[in-house]
Amino acid sequence: MMIPHVFVYSLSADFHHRSLIAVGIAWAIAAMPSRPAAAKLYEP
Repeated sequence: MMIPHVFVYSLSADFHHRSLIAVGIAWAIAAMPSRPAAAKLYEP
């Protein structure tokens, strides 16, 4: 009983991990043009 559950959990965790990586890459690409503006905002 435990082996299929762990296998399914590892698959879902791997899928979630990959989706987080994809979202992180997309967010980084989308945030790149606004980084200089954000740096200017945070300058003292």
